[in-house]
Amino acid sequence: MPRSWFSNFCQRPLASRRFLLCLVALLSLLAILLIISLVFVLLSVRWPNGEENDDVDFLNKHSSWQYSCDHKCNANFSVPPLLIISMDGFRADYLKRGITHSVSRILECGSSAQYMLPSFPSKTFPNHFTIVTGLYPESHGIVDNHFYDEYMPNEVIWNTVAKNGKKSAVFFWPGSEVAIQGILPTYRFAYDSSKPFFTRARQVIDWLQLEESERPSFLAMYFEQPDTAMHREGPDSDAVNSALIYVDAMINYLMHQLDDNLRSDNFFSLDKYVNAKDPQVGGVFGGTIGHINFRDSTNSSFIDQVLAPMTCLGGQKFRVYTRYTMPMRYHYTRSSRIGEIVIDSTAGGRVFVDQKSLKEHGPMEKGDHGYDNRMREMRAIFGAWGPSIKNGYQIETFQNIELYNLFTGGGY
Repeated sequence: MPRSWFSNFCQRPLASRRFLLCLVALLSLLAILLIISLVFVLLSVRWPNGEENDDVDFLNKHSSWQYSCDHKCNANFSVPPLLIISMDGFRADYLKRGITHSVSRILECGSSAQYMLPSFPSKTFPNHFTIVTGLYPESHGIVDNHFYDEYMPNEVIWNTVAKNGKKSAVFFWPGSEVAIQGILPTYRFAYDSSKPFFTRARQVIDWLQLEESERPSFLAMYFEQPDTAMHREGPDSDAVNSALIYVDAMINYLMHQLDDNLRSDNFFSLDKYVNAKDPQVGGVFGGTIGHINFRDSTNSSFIDQVLAPMTCLGGQKFRVYTRYTMPMRYHYTRSSRIGEIVIDSTAGGRVFVDQKSLKEHGPMEKGDHGYDNRMREMRAIFGAWGPSIKNGYQIETFQNIELYNLFTGGGY
């Protein structure tokens, strides 16, 4: 009977057996490394390295735009741009699922309807043309998603924009890739569902950062979600919820970029608007809250003269008030030490008395406080412990003005 490999191996000298064991171990290790390398390559192909930044965590990384509903005009735009965003298949009741926080915030801050009725038939192409023409499908001619007609007689909104000497930019809006009445949008892209949503949003921001002579005053963009997920998996599916979360994250990213890139600088100096040495001026003070005091607070004509050019002072970074227009919730009007004009900064903003102090101290400012007391970053902590304090009890949010009553409640 022939000897087995194992029998022959066992009869080899000890040194020879050790050598073979080392060789087998080395070959096994190389095989394992090769398998790991192949798996890594396959994973790299299947999941990109995130160069497009098209994931929910990245898109939701910044959300400071949600802290305030105040909107001010940006001095760099002589004509405020109009941006239309379509999220195909976004049913009104999807908002009740509690997963579209960015969309809900826009509705809270602005105006909204309980729901909006589509035109019949309630399909993508007919209704997108109704939106940009103001006509029923029977009038604009786009009667279904699929039809034949070599002539489109009606005017779409980007044609109206062009006829008024302005530019338009359209990203994937249905019908925008063909000439209507011989006119195309100034900037456009042919529909490509593989184009990441991040790329689409980034392009809109880039368009709005063009020089004014090249900048579009009308923009429209189209997202095919959650409609695509709804068709594939149904309206009550996890896929639709995932699509809603993704689209909402994209809205957050877009709003953050609009807020971060298109507002004015974080700092400005008051000497552009008022001469601190003017005998009618009592004092000019900077900080996160700027004050302009006047020697005669009843001289409304002079106060209005100073106030007028500050109306569009700093986009969304600064809000300008008088004592009479200050929000009541601030409780910041009755003291004579408060300026007749008050400049209220939003997060990251700061007022300087003059250009000299701005240049010297502006670059040094990395953080501050004194902003709207309802901002998340301005929240403080509170805790109490002792024989008169309940154990393991959490109270509702309150303002620190209530602490005095707590401290003196024991009869002090």
